[in-house]
Amino acid sequence: MKLLLPSILEKITDKKKLDINKIWEEVAGEKLFSMTEVISFENKILVIRVKNSILNNILSVYEKKKLLKKIREKKSKDFIKNIIFKIG
Repeated sequence: MKLLLPSILEKITDKKKLDINKIWEEVAGEKLFSMTEVISFENKILVIRVKNSILNNILSVYEKKKLLKKIREKKSKDFIKNIIFKIG
């Protein structure tokens, strides 16, 4: 049982990450998706790594509300609270 639980949790986590990656790809579009990477999705907060400070600024200031709206339209209003963009 001790060995089974971590394996099951890992599969659930992997599936969750695949799901949020797919949603992010659909919402962001091919070009933006290629310049970003999903880091995590916990407590309804999506953390995205971006390639540079310019992209970080554009997404944080100008595009964030639109991206949140698109994700909520795809899933549900309560699915996501926030998107945090980090340079990396």
